[in-house]
Amino acid sequence: MTSTPEPLIATNSIRRLHPAVRWVWLGGAVIAFFVLLIAAMVIETLVRREQDLPLPWGVASVVAAGAIGGWSALYSILRYRSWGYVLRDEDLVIQSGVWWKVRRCIPRSRVQHVDISSGPLDRAFGLVEVHLFTAGSVGAVAEIPGLSPEAGEELRSALVRSSSDGV
Repeated sequence: MTSTPEPLIATNSIRRLHPAVRWVWLGGAVIAFFVLLIAAMVIETLVRREQDLPLPWGVASVVAAGAIGGWSALYSILRYRSWGYVLRDEDLVIQSGVWWKVRRCIPRSRVQHVDISSGPLDRAFGLVEVHLFTAGSVGAVAEIPGLSPEAGEELRSALVRSSSDGV
């Protein structure tokens, strides 16, 4: 008995982002931390030179940068947990949001075109981001980050195929 492989995009079932997107977002948080840390150290050095401040001010700026970096790392985990999407017969439902929950329904018949892109961190982890454009919109109406290239291409094909079938 042969089993049929499960499709990457299963209609009417909630899909989560690829787990590697947590590392992409965490990498962005680490980069932000080091940028803030360097900025804090430069500002602290310049201020101390001008005003002869004691060392605790320098420690406070480093601790503040560390706290912001730690918060960014925690936020990337919470952000991953909040993301999901469902490809249904009539529409695509995207849910996201850590504090403010967003649930966006995009009719499949309104999809004009779908772009797939990936930044440097995305490429390093083998991920893509899908951008959806609908009739009458200036820019993308929705983005789905953190998909494998295969899942992104399958989603794009399903949306473009269904929108051209309805015309």
